[in-house]
Amino acid sequence: MTIVLYLRQRVRKDLTYRTSVTSLVSVHPDARDEITIFVEGKRIARRVHLVRIELTNLGADIPEGDFQRERDSQRRTPIRIPLGEDAHVLGRPQIEEKDPTDLHPVVQAQGSSLVLHPLLLNRGDRFTIAAKVENLAGPLHPESRITGLPRLREIRPEGTESAAKFYVRRFTLMLALVVVLGVSAAGVSAEFTSLTTLRTRVEFVDGRTICGNVTVKGGVVSIERDERHDEFRLSDVREIRDRAC
Repeated sequence: MTIVLYLRQRVRKDLTYRTSVTSLVSVHPDARDEITIFVEGKRIARRVHLVRIELTNLGADIPEGDFQRERDSQRRTPIRIPLGEDAHVLGRPQIEEKDPTDLHPVVQAQGSSLVLHPLLLNRGDRFTIAAKVENLAGPLHPESRITGLPRLREIRPEGTESAAKFYVRRFTLMLALVVVLGVSAAGVSAEFTSLTTLRTRVEFVDGRTICGNVTVKGGVVSIERDERHDEFRLSDVREIRDRAC
């Protein structure tokens, strides 16, 4: 009897950010009286950095209406990125590397912060905010008020935590065993730790299908086939069908 293992996880809101800061120009304190810096025709006091913040929605869709309304106003609270008390954004912030291309985030400088206006963010939407900042200070931590999202999650440059590992670590996977003959078995709730199956068909959320010997462990799906070994994120898998190849 063939059994289908169907992975159903509670998809929660998970808006992540990754930051990159590059020094464009700076003057040593001992030489500030002798050297003057101009950027786009404007005199700059000390130092200038290129700041990039990549935002990616790895969780459930975030409608624009999930952004909390401002007090005594019909406007909704934007995502705010403080840059430091004395920071100043030079020129206009830019949006880079949009996916999908018809995504239209609106970002502007407001005081010593970058402000991203509320917008619909579907699962998988990604874009990067870029700005030249004078006198940048402190780490970059976006602030938001979004229903069901206590805070944005930072993805560190070394990439020590994948999205799949995050989901497995935080959420209980709902495993429903369904007999192909049409008789449905009871749903099982368990902490998903490890699973190994042979001659298994793996169906992905993007429509791909791969057959092989499958091991699922720690949020990673490993598939061995024809002397190849590939690894995928568990969050990208829709269905694992045991002994279906």
